[in-house]
Amino acid sequence: MPQVDLSQAVEGLESAAGTVGGFSALEVSDNVAVNVALLVLALAVCFFGYKLVKVWITVLGGLVGLVLSIPIGGWLFDLAGRPEGGLGVALGVAALAVCVAGCAFLAFKVYRVGVFFLCGMIPGVTVLLLTLNLDYGWVLALIAFVAFGILGVVLTRPYLIAITALGYGVAAGQIALALLGVEQPLLAALAGLVLAALGFVFQWKTTGEDPEQGN
Repeated sequence: MPQVDLSQAVEGLESAAGTVGGFSALEVSDNVAVNVALLVLALAVCFFGYKLVKVWITVLGGLVGLVLSIPIGGWLFDLAGRPEGGLGVALGVAALAVCVAGCAFLAFKVYRVGVFFLCGMIPGVTVLLLTLNLDYGWVLALIAFVAFGILGVVLTRPYLIAITALGYGVAAGQIALALLGVEQPLLAALAGLVLAALGFVFQWKTTGEDPEQGN
């Protein structure tokens, strides 16, 4: 039976972690225009994150498909006898396209599956990256993925509102003070927490119970 190199999957998770992480993706830049754009994005997610849940779910589904395409593509490549040239490239592209499109579509159409992926992926990837040197790191990552995925399904609305308001509120506070030329980490943290609290209250007041859109 063809063997799948699991290290390729780990590398895929590492490359996707910056996008999945959300928080770390919004790092302060030296470019003012970039910082303004990042501030607008952070504030939008902080105050409207739950309303954009279908967008996040679809993106996360695609990222899951991207990660899965690595071991699946390797398995298909071995199964086909490791073809060279155009056939090998076509096989890899096909595996990538099918996995990404299939997982994105599944996440978009099956709401609860998408919520499970969305809420479990970030903790799972984070734990995996923190425990790469441990033999049982993947076990801890899998436990985190499943546990937080289930938590997100059970408490979808408060969970998503909390992580979007807190994560991007803190990011917005840091970016805003950087634009003002203020280099005070404590003040940036306080500003971020205030924005997070305002974002949480605003989202809670302006959204209803879990709509289960797409079902």
